[in-house]
Amino acid sequence: MYGNLRRPQEAEDLYKQLQESGIQPDVVTYNTLLSMYCHLRKPQKTSGILKRMLENGIHPNVFTYTTLLNLYSSLKRPEEAEGVYQRMLDSGIEPDIVTYNTLLNMYSNLKQLYDAAGVLKKMQAKGIQPDHVTYSTLLSMYCKLKKPKEAESMLKQMQSHGIQPNIKHYTSLIAMYSSLKAPQEAENILKQMQEQGIQPDIATYTTLISMYSHMRKPRDADGVLKRMRQNGITPDVALYNSLIAMYRNLRTPRGAEGVFKQMQDSGVKPDVITYTSMLSMYTILKKTYESEAVFKKMQEVGIQPDVIAYNYLFSLYSKLKKPKEASGVFKHMLEKGVHPNIATYTSLLSLYSTLKLPQEVENLFEDMQARGIQPDLYVYTIMLSMYSKMESIPKSNSILQQMKENNIELDLFSYNTQVKLYCALENTEAIDQILLEMKEKGIAPDIVTYTALLDLYVKLENSEKVDELQKEMQKCGMRMKQRHEEYRN
Repeated sequence: MYGNLRRPQEAEDLYKQLQESGIQPDVVTYNTLLSMYCHLRKPQKTSGILKRMLENGIHPNVFTYTTLLNLYSSLKRPEEAEGVYQRMLDSGIEPDIVTYNTLLNMYSNLKQLYDAAGVLKKMQAKGIQPDHVTYSTLLSMYCKLKKPKEAESMLKQMQSHGIQPNIKHYTSLIAMYSSLKAPQEAENILKQMQEQGIQPDIATYTTLISMYSHMRKPRDADGVLKRMRQNGITPDVALYNSLIAMYRNLRTPRGAEGVFKQMQDSGVKPDVITYTSMLSMYTILKKTYESEAVFKKMQEVGIQPDVIAYNYLFSLYSKLKKPKEASGVFKHMLEKGVHPNIATYTSLLSLYSTLKLPQEVENLFEDMQARGIQPDLYVYTIMLSMYSKMESIPKSNSILQQMKENNIELDLFSYNTQVKLYCALENTEAIDQILLEMKEKGIAPDIVTYTALLDLYVKLENSEKVDELQKEMQKCGMRMKQRHEEYRN
């Protein structure tokens, strides 16, 4: 009783009472304790129980070893599990179907195809007939690993041994073909399923619609929706969200709005994913009125926008260069207790940097770090670009030092930002140092680099350097701009 309730202290007390009363615990007693500690995922305790069993002359049985196998399988510790299995064989105890299925489940979770196939062969060599659990485990593994040939073979083996596949098996196959973007094969599995008298459920239809959505095939997705309704199955919020996401990806607001209306008309309440998907679509299309209306509506129906929803608005205002609106939303976000993330700051920094508002940029940069958000390469690049345009070497160097301290490697864009800065300042020594560093790190100059350099050396009337750069560009398959060609001529 106590073992089943996972109350270790009471179970251990009862075990001591048995011993004090002169009653020798048997294998069932020890297995109960063992099972309890396995459920509690305490391998050290199970080792102690096993040791006590052996010291008291109680021989572990197949249940003992299988319980231990299940523990190490759940902990994803295959070496210990294999050790238990070998000890079982060495003790002369024959594994049963549950033992083999436990091993199969472990190898399946670890995606170890070869070992899983080996377990099946051992079973068959011992004359143990695979059961429903065996086939389900193997079929699920092959589907997850996108092995259609093996998965369908397993389905046929099930049927040939008189085990009828259920809706989960067929849906797993359909999901596999959906992930492989193989609609014909997915539809064939659906047909087989129906021929066996198994009607698809909402999960099956959602899988198909999701496939057509990702493939951007709205007609096929709508066709599945129609079939679903004909079979008396009402779409749920997840299915509607999949359709809205498809129309969002297709940049087709009318389609998304139609699905949203169907959703409401059928009594299905939109959730945060629904509204965020609609918001995402409108912000991508730069539709300010519609974006703000969706954001307002989700709050009116009691759905609190998350950081993702807020970030879509920041992205919109950044694209449209609307600092006042972005600032207002940021304030609203903080008041609602929604924590900004790096995407939030990236949009805002990009906006204020584009508008040449260095004080706002620096305030945000400090604020994000004060909140424990580590700037990434893109954020640092925004800062470098702004300071480059301001021709501020000290502040630019300060950012470079921070990047170095945080082990963030400069990319080509970052180096080009520095090249432009020193070209503007006509500091050829610093430029040579940057180009040397790029070469050492295996970063080749691009057309942007060469254009900045050529503009500088044309201005300095250094024809020798211009010719040198022109030869380098030719080797890389790049051509000079017309203004540089005119200078050479």
